[in-house]
Amino acid sequence: MHGGTSLQEVVVPVIRLKRERKDESRVVEAELLRVPAKITMGKLSFGLFQLEPVEPRKRLPLQLRIGLYAKADGALLCAHRSVLLDSAASEAREREQQVVLELSNAAGDYNNQLLELRLEQLLDGVSQPQAYKTVELKLQRPFGSDFDDF
Repeated sequence: MHGGTSLQEVVVPVIRLKRERKDESRVVEAELLRVPAKITMGKLSFGLFQLEPVEPRKRLPLQLRIGLYAKADGALLCAHRSVLLDSAASEAREREQQVVLELSNAAGDYNNQLLELRLEQLLDGVSQPQAYKTVELKLQRPFGSDFDDF
């Protein structure tokens, strides 16, 4: 005998899902400009172009660490350079930055060898930078760096 309807037979559970809007913010992108194929002096000079302006809550600034490394053994051949791409300028010309890296004395040991220009993204709360872009270059200095100190 059945004693009537039970709670499980009468009540139908209703589940409502509310999708939260995704965070649509992202970091701006960057391009390298005028990177030479060979380094013949004690400096490497190139341009860095921020492709779009920064906008609050939509496009966030990009923090980069730039270094020049020996391809053979990964030795750092200049001081790291930090660059913040945070321009809100709508004019493209105003979003370009010039970057100059000065080679260390250790770079002389890598003459006629391949080097790697590394751009690494620095992220908040993360100790290790994340690879962003790399470019191979050749170090071809005509003679030693005897006169660089003068």
